Parts: sequence; structure tokens; C-alpha cells
Amino acid sequence: MTRTSSLFAALCLLAACAGSDASYTRWRGRTARGEVARAEEIRASELIGYHADEDAPRPSEPQPAGSGGLYVAAELGEPRLPAGSATHPLLQVSVRGARGAARHAASLVLVLDTSGSMGEATSAEGTKLTDVKHAVTRLLEQLSDEDHVALVAFDSSARVLLPPTRLGDVRSRATALVGALESGGSTNLHEALARGVELARSRPLSRGVDRVVLLTDGMPTAGEQSPEAFDSLLRCAVAGGVHVTTIGVGRAIDDAILSRIARESGGAYHYVDRADEVERVFSQELRSLAELAARDVVLRIELPAGWSLVQAYDEQTSADGQSIVSRLGDLGGDEAAVRLYELSAPSAALAGAEDLHVRVTLRAPEALTTASEQTLTAAQRIVVTRDGALPYAPARGGAVLRNLVLGRIAGALRDAELRRRGGDVGGALVALDAALADAREARALLVAQADAHRAETLDEPLALLTGTRALVARGAQSGRAGAD
Repeated sequence: MTRTSSLFAALCLLAACAGSDASYTRWRGRTARGEVARAEEIRASELIGYHADEDAPRPSEPQPAGSGGLYVAAELGEPRLPAGSATHPLLQVSVRGARGAARHAASLVLVLDTSGSMGEATSAEGTKLTDVKHAVTRLLEQLSDEDHVALVAFDSSARVLLPPTRLGDVRSRATALVGALESGGSTNLHEALARGVELARSRPLSRGVDRVVLLTDGMPTAGEQSPEAFDSLLRCAVAGGVHVTTIGVGRAIDDAILSRIARESGGAYHYVDRADEVERVFSQELRSLAELAARDVVLRIELPAGWSLVQAYDEQTSADGQSIVSRLGDLGGDEAAVRLYELSAPSAALAGAEDLHVRVTLRAPEALTTASEQTLTAAQRIVVTRDGALPYAPARGGAVLRNLVLGRIAGALRDAELRRRGGDVGGALVALDAALADAREARALLVAQADAHRAETLDEPLALLTGTRALVARGAQSGRAGAD
């Protein structure tokens, strides 16, 4: 893929995917089909993000003064895996948009794939398209009369079914248009996205959310397909302040392009592998649409002297001297993001209680400028110690331990797949076995800590890891049989 301009690259650094969780469901879907997950499709932040909604606490106290519409919690711990081994301290920071944030009208452009493959069955009850139509209909039911909605359908070409219109004036018509969609044709992804971005830019930025939601089950098979064409289109979206959320359904999606569209435009990327996931994802998007708590959220962790970042389980994090910077993008009311960092500390610090500082910067929802130097309009500082976090202390240990395991699983999956491709099947199995040992041990520790729910959340990853290992081993045996 060609390199974009330095200006575009700089703008892209401002765009994170706070709510992205596609890697987890993509891995689950591939394993169910007897396929090994591709290394490029595994992102640690998305495995951890799958559980962000339950990991980020919902404080019962009133929103603190100066919080800028966000709740922030942090936890510093040392989950030892294997048990008793030396380890680095881990810092987990969660951010949640406050409930009750000012509700402004949203502008939503729904770009819906109706290509022939959307007619494939997902269950005895329906097809991919009927699942999508049901979820979109529920979304339309829950949006406000003052929200503006546009509808674009695409297969071999894109067509505007409904230009941006106040939903209260066309709710029944919009629902009927969605209900009448039928599948057929190929997938002109570029033209569809171009029409969506064009519609989103055709009206002034609102004080609420301006977003394109692209839902597709395939990769481009018609129209413009070059990286350069998508580069130009994404530059247009970024320049116009348009965020694009991408939702992939089915097995033939282009993970690279869908994740890139979301990341570089500041949206989220989801992959749905079963019918109930479609509605879950739309519900998650609805929260951020209904109440925009903060724009351009940035975490900055200021480390004491002698401390350093070993690893960030997040692809949108950078280290700057004694500071760690993670960009989360926009957060809606009750929307959550969790970030996990592995740190190195002097031995004296681990014996005492040295403070870390976590600072959150953001723009108020009403601030529409995209200039980075104008984003720091509100900030909150909290102090993290070995005894927990102020002002909110989540349940100790469980989420950090589980998320450390998920981060290690992501690394093991990538390592194993790259080794397998290079012919080192033995090395691949060693990497997967280490991750399996970590996950089993963590589950036992959580059970011992009476954290049964989080222990159960490791059951599915354990099953998926076991399945991945079996697939790799089976492939090795097939290769040996072929050689014989």
C-alpha cells in the first residue's frame, strides 16, 4: 500500500478507534470455519476492547467537577504469570463517557451493502441482509425525531435512497426503504463510501455526532479498488470532520481496508459473526450517537523518574520521554474504552508506593474545530498508587489479569501465524502452548479470587486457542503426510 502524505499521516494519528472490537469476533468466526486467524487481523486493543463495557466502572457518585463529561479509573497491579514469576507492573486505565451528557441532534449516514452475497443464510430464520435490516430498523426506532438520517444502498453501484433528512419527518418512509432492500450484484465499496462521505459533508457539522456507518460483507469487487483511490477518499473524510464506522459481516470481508477506513477517519471497526452481534454493535454505536460526552479524548500517563513503557497493548499509543500518549477519539455517553500498559520500574519503587499520574484531555462536544492545538479545553488528573485509584477504584486485579492474558493471546496468535507461514510449525505450537498455559492459570487464579464471571470470560478464548492449536497441528500433519 502506498504511503500517504505527511500531513495525512499526522491527521491519522489523531484518529483512534475507542470502540473497536473486530479482532475478537473475526478470530472467533475464522476458528468456527476451521481457519487460522491471519496475523494482520489480530490487534491486542480489540481483544481487550471486547470487554471494555464491563471493565470500565460506572460510578454511582455524581460526575466530578472538571471531568469534562468523562469518568476515569485506573489500577496498578502485578499479575504474575506464571504464578510466582518476576513481572512488570501493569497499569490499566478505563475511560467512560458520562451518562446524561447534553443530547444534540446527530447526523447519521447508513451505507448498506445489498450485494448478492448478503442473501446468504445466517440461520434458519434469515440471511445476512435480513439480520442487518432488523438491526437498522431497531436503530431507526431508537433515534430522536431531531436526528438527521441518510440511506445509501450499494451493490455494483451506489444509490442514495434518502438524503440527509430530519428523521421525525421521514421515519416511516426510512423504515419502509430499509425493509424493501433486496440482495444482488457485486460490491462497489469505493463508490458507496464516496457517496456516504459526500452526504455527510453536504450539511454543516452538527453539535452532536456526524458519522457514516458502512456495513458490508465483502471486499471491493467493482469500481475503484486501488489504495490510492481510498487514500484520496479518506483525506476527504478527515478534512470534512467525517468519522466512518465500519461493520464487517461474513467471511469474505477485507479486514485491512475496513480497519484502516475506521482508524484513519476516527470511527470504530466491528466484525459480526452471528446475528445477535449485529444488534449488539448497533446498540454500542447508538450510545455514542445519542450522547456525545467528549471529542478527541487523549490519555497521557506521566511516569516517575526511572520508569518506562515496556509494552502498550494498543496500536494507537506512543511514548514521549516520561509520558505515554494514547488517542481514543470521541466517546459517547456511557461508552467505554480500556487501555493496558506494561511498565518497567526501579526495584525500590516496587517495594514502596510511588505515584503515577494519569491526565485526560478532550474537547467539549460543542467545539467543532479540528485543530489539535485547540483540543485541550478540559482535563482531569487522578493519582494511581499501589492501593488503587482515586476517585474511583474498580474491583482489584480481575480485569487487569484477564486483559493481560488477552493481550498475550494476541501476541501469541500473531507470532504463531507468522511462524507457521515461515514453515516453523514447531515454533508456532510453542507460542500457542504458552498462551494456553497463561490463560488456564489466569482462569484458576480468578476462580480462587471468587471472580467467577471474569473466569468465565476466559472460557471462550481458551476454546478458540485450543481450536487454533489443533488447526496448526493438523496442518503440520497434513504437510508431513503430503511429503511422505
